[in-house]
Amino acid sequence: MPKFNEIQSRFEWLNAFFRSYHSFLVIEDKCIELDSSYKDLSPFTHLNNVLLYDTVINWCKIFGSYSEECHWKKVVKDHDHFRSYLFKSIDKTQQEFTEYQSKIVEFRNKWVVHFDPNYKHPAVPFFDIAHDSAIALH
Repeated sequence: MPKFNEIQSRFEWLNAFFRSYHSFLVIEDKCIELDSSYKDLSPFTHLNNVLLYDTVINWCKIFGSYSEECHWKKVVKDHDHFRSYLFKSIDKTQQEFTEYQSKIVEFRNKWVVHFDPNYKHPAVPFFDIAHDSAIALH
């Protein structure tokens, strides 16, 4: 039964990732219009930023640092098989995925969770690989 609970928790984090990501996308292009009647408060832009942060955090719980309690390696037995499936599913090499993973983890560590005033990121990371890797694990 403990294995079932571990797998179920991964589904919960995956679902949290999908909810935050798709909610982020739904309001992203509408923030200016939705915020227009709130002067400088910008509640929808703020909510969109919170959804972005939640998206990053939830993906990193499963695909970020191996030390994460919820990392996929703690429930998937055949790591090599899953990696092979993952890289084929997302059409990336292990090196490309690792570089992407490092960028997302760095963005989480230096912008989302801890603010590093010297951290310069060109733009908010794209989530196509994060989304496709979450689908592959699901």
